[in-house]
Amino acid sequence: MKTNRGILFKKMLAVMTVAAIMAAVGLLGLLPALADGHSATRSFDQATVAPGGEVVVTIGATGYGLFGGVTETLPAGFSYVSSSLTDEGEVTEVDARTVIFTLFGRDQTFNYTVMASNTAGGHDFSGVLSDDDRKIRTVGGDISVTVRSPDEPTPTPRSGVTVMADPDDPGAAAEYTITFKTEAVLRSGTDQIILDIDSSIGVPTSLSPSAVRIRASAIEGAANARPNQNRVLELAPVYRVIPGTDGRKEYKIRIPNMDGVPENPVADIAAGATVTLTLLANSGFTNPTEANVVVFKADGVTRDSGGDDFKVRTSAQTKGVSAYISTPLVLFSDDKADNRNKPLTVTGKGFKNGTTAVVYLEETDDNGEVTKETDLISVLVGSDDTFEATFNVTVPPFKAGKGNMIKAKDGETPPNRTETAVAFEVEGLMTASPKTAAIGDKIQISLVDWPDYTIDDPIGDATVKIAGLPQEIIGSMAVANGKATFQIEIGNDVPSGTEELQVDAAGESDSTNVVISGADLTVTPSTVVPNQNVTVVGQGFGDRAKINTGDDNDTKSNVEFGGDPAHLGVDSDNFNNGEGIITDSGGNWNASIVIPITGASTTEGTHTLDVKDSSGRSGSAEVVIAERKVTLDPPTARPGVMVQLTGSGFPASNRRSEQTAPPVSIEYGDDLVGTVNPDSSGNIATSFRIPFDASIPSSNTITVKFTYTQNNANFDVIEHYTHEVPGATISLSASEGKPGDTITVTGEGFAQHASVSSMSIGTIDILPSPKPSTSREGTFTTSVLIPGIDLGTHSIEVEISDTVASAVFKVGEETTTMMPGVMMAEAATPDVAFAAVIAEDNLIAVYHFDPATQNEAPNYGYTVYDARPLFMSGNNLDSIEPGQFYTVQVSEDQMGVTLGSQTVDLYAPFTPIRW
Repeated sequence: MKTNRGILFKKMLAVMTVAAIMAAVGLLGLLPALADGHSATRSFDQATVAPGGEVVVTIGATGYGLFGGVTETLPAGFSYVSSSLTDEGEVTEVDARTVIFTLFGRDQTFNYTVMASNTAGGHDFSGVLSDDDRKIRTVGGDISVTVRSPDEPTPTPRSGVTVMADPDDPGAAAEYTITFKTEAVLRSGTDQIILDIDSSIGVPTSLSPSAVRIRASAIEGAANARPNQNRVLELAPVYRVIPGTDGRKEYKIRIPNMDGVPENPVADIAAGATVTLTLLANSGFTNPTEANVVVFKADGVTRDSGGDDFKVRTSAQTKGVSAYISTPLVLFSDDKADNRNKPLTVTGKGFKNGTTAVVYLEETDDNGEVTKETDLISVLVGSDDTFEATFNVTVPPFKAGKGNMIKAKDGETPPNRTETAVAFEVEGLMTASPKTAAIGDKIQISLVDWPDYTIDDPIGDATVKIAGLPQEIIGSMAVANGKATFQIEIGNDVPSGTEELQVDAAGESDSTNVVISGADLTVTPSTVVPNQNVTVVGQGFGDRAKINTGDDNDTKSNVEFGGDPAHLGVDSDNFNNGEGIITDSGGNWNASIVIPITGASTTEGTHTLDVKDSSGRSGSAEVVIAERKVTLDPPTARPGVMVQLTGSGFPASNRRSEQTAPPVSIEYGDDLVGTVNPDSSGNIATSFRIPFDASIPSSNTITVKFTYTQNNANFDVIEHYTHEVPGATISLSASEGKPGDTITVTGEGFAQHASVSSMSIGTIDILPSPKPSTSREGTFTTSVLIPGIDLGTHSIEVEISDTVASAVFKVGEETTTMMPGVMMAEAATPDVAFAAVIAEDNLIAVYHFDPATQNEAPNYGYTVYDARPLFMSGNNLDSIEPGQFYTVQVSEDQMGVTLGSQTVDLYAPFTPIRW
């Protein structure tokens, strides 16, 4: 795009030479102010500059159209250095003081850099903007820059510059604080602090004034100086990438009014003041992702190479004072303790990318001297200077207890190492076997790397608990040489399910999960309907435990179906006829339960019956709620016909239930056609008549519904089924005949007691008088006379109360007596049948229409034989048949032509004949 725009612009300005532009500039004093909409303004990054220092000039140009040009005339002694104008323009240096900036595209802001004169005092810039019509306007804004006297001291930061990043994690967004002392006054609104920043530090390309804070320990020139108060910048810092470096960045920060009071015209930073510049965390500065590199001197002594630095200078300084920030190598883990025989993940930041990092275990003696390093895992450091390593914690090389120091190093020579370590504690190992057991079973417990312990240890009693309940210990828990093995017997009060097994001894504690198998529960039958009796047998429950007794010490027991205890609690007739249960000494019991009518039991599929006794032991069994089904016989029926409905899966009739089986209502469309009570198996059966007002034909919804009560609220259970009412039909006593014949028409499936509104054959009305009417069953019978109509197949159609039915009837010709010596014509191909016409070159075409095939694609009854060669490829009339009608198209009249067994006169253009 740059090249195309450049070519276009150069073509359009072919007549506008540099000399012409210069001439225009020379006439500035003679030009009146133009009223056109284009304009340009100029601003400087600093108003005062040292001799030979650099000034950045910013030009903002608008309204010049598709292209324009800015011509800048520099002050005497100033020289052009460079410009930011790249893709959207071109720069032409006409001479030592004149620079032309050609602009492609609308509205641009760009800057250019000049080197100041060595002559002290004020120096003025001038310039013009030309638009795409070559109209010229003066560049407004700043025009003057002051060059400082050579003997005037330059505000220079002394040594001792410090830079701090918070936090200092590699790659983190951080708040940077830069501190230094200045030897000379830093003038507000004029002088600048210039930061020259290492390329490894993340630097935003633009910085809001509100993201920077500046303060000084001493201020001069203000009526009521307030030192060490944070000030916000008045102008945004100027950013650039320093040319000729490895990508270092530069920010120029102009000193604001240090008093913070707009009325005070002067509030400068005093000479010798400590200046603190803070770049807030939200400014966008980020730490280097790689830590500083440590190198060796020739004598073998190590030093820090400096790594990542901020170089600080002020205003016209050519060199600054550097301070280095320290980015550490960071190592952290996903867990700091008790990962024995489990994976542990450590993450490193700040390591050298592209090298192999080694995570190792460091051992030290009592004096802190490293005695051994054991490599744990090696991983590649990613391009972001980080790595992630996962390994299993095993003993050895880890040791039980504290003092495991995990460190890491990268593949540099010498390697960068973490100065801090992940301190990892490996606790003693406790194992339990088996992991699944029942009440009364024994579990063996082993302790390894456990503190030595005797039964009379004053630390406290040793205990083993499951689900917080103390267990009987078989053997001794005394720990010798870090080891012990003993057993426990699972008490009768331990609940079933996944529970915590905890061992406490010698002030140490460890735990693991064990599965306490539940009691057994059997339900017969396993597939049921709501409100049906089932027999429940329980085994493995608590010794002499209670279920639904209602006693004060029976607070834990509970019986639920589908997670809902409604209708199965204490005193419920649905549970064992309202009687509670006490298990025998082996934890066995049996009871009769009525499956309650609830939201669960009215939902087909698998549900759970849960029983918990007073000791907390529980068992469960799956119960399948049968699918509700309804059958209609016949599945299709006409209005007034009786239909048998049978169904299954509904709430059963049960005199032992505390709930009454609800009646089932049946609706056909919007009509209630019956109500039925289910039997003891949940089955229903009833008959009903299809409503006489059902549409013919139609697809109708049969709604089967019952309502149950739960928690004093009513709930409807609704099932929908579809029933079809077929269309009406008519039948004929004969399928074919001739005009004048009488046939009988019988209809069924019509509306009851309705008159026939119309009856026709083809387009001819054949409705007899008086009009026939339908019976109570929607049937009728009547006789009709076949009128004179074209030979062929026709439709007899009957309409009653907007319901239409039809049948096919074929009309044949009347029987004729042949005269002696007269022969019937025989079938022939068209070229043979019409040879006499073709011989006279008079035949154009023969057409035929067959009513019997008028609804059949693709011809829909029409066929043709065209004698013209050009059209013969489309012929589909293959045979001329006796008794059929044809239309003959000829060019001119032809009299007395013999066609088959007859002699006819043909008239142009069309003559109908019967073969």
